[in-house]
Amino acid sequence: MAELTINDLRLAIDKRSFEPLYLLFGEESYLTRTYYKRMIETLVPPAARTFNLHEFDGEKSESEEIFSALSTYPFLSEKSCVCVSSLPVDSLSQEELKKYEAYFSDPNPTAVLILYYPQPELMKKTAKWNAFLKVFKKYGTVVSFDRKTPQEAEKLLCAYAAKLHCELSRADARYLIERCGNDLQLLFNELEKLCAFSSGGEITRKTIDQVASANLETTVFILARAIVSGESDRAYTLLDQLYNQNEKSISILSALSSSYTDLYRVKAALTSGYDARYVGDIFPYKGRDFVLDNASRTVRRMSVESLRESLKLLCDTDVLLKSTAAERHRRLLEAAIAKLFRLRAGGSNA
Repeated sequence: MAELTINDLRLAIDKRSFEPLYLLFGEESYLTRTYYKRMIETLVPPAARTFNLHEFDGEKSESEEIFSALSTYPFLSEKSCVCVSSLPVDSLSQEELKKYEAYFSDPNPTAVLILYYPQPELMKKTAKWNAFLKVFKKYGTVVSFDRKTPQEAEKLLCAYAAKLHCELSRADARYLIERCGNDLQLLFNELEKLCAFSSGGEITRKTIDQVASANLETTVFILARAIVSGESDRAYTLLDQLYNQNEKSISILSALSSSYTDLYRVKAALTSGYDARYVGDIFPYKGRDFVLDNASRTVRRMSVESLRESLKLLCDTDVLLKSTAAERHRRLLEAAIAKLFRLRAGGSNA
């Protein structure tokens, strides 16, 4: 039938105008859950939920239970709502898939079926899933909650801070995103902490540094920037911080390799006469443009050759970590960082 934007779905909820079939999914799990809850709250009043709201875990429920609920007419209400989270399409038999297709083509007009995936990793994009999605789109309404751009996330954070009676500037909202990543659920959790700490006042950058938790990716990016800038004391302090947070050496190395990959891509683009944002047209940086901007400011200190050698070193270290006892991992990672400093200065990694 249709693919709706988030704004379209918001209007439908406001007008209480619902189709019989919905599929909600996407990278932004916070928005997926938020709109799922709004739909339920609008469709089924609290007093009628005992009889008219049927929620199923798709991984644990039998198809017969779901179809039985879909065939049940609402009690003292206009519509019933049947919600299925994380339906394991790949695990469904051909007979079950045919039953779903038959229902999609002729749904109960007094029931609203909502299939939703609260976490993007629960939705496996296989050939079977693609075929299922194609059938669903033919009859139902699909809403994809894609990752917000940094500018959109900034506006949402500022609005949420105001709702919590605090003031957050766009510049400091951007800083919070750079520090904590661009997952809205995590950002809103951090913002609630900041608002509680600020007691209804202005949220400053100093407060963000004091209260907000930098994620692994952000901390390791700062670590990479410290290496490229030749700040050895800061780099090893950040490494200590990561180990104090019980991060694993392999996780740290993976994030460090990712940061160096960002640096290499941006350096290659700049060397070829392109803007850093050009990298986002080739690789998946949607909603993470700030990563490219930060890399652009950092990478000018290094040559393409040094970055290439650094990536090779990180790759070799990955092999070492995966073939060495865990008690030696930290020493190997510290040695790799020392070699990265030498490469930054134009030396050999030998």
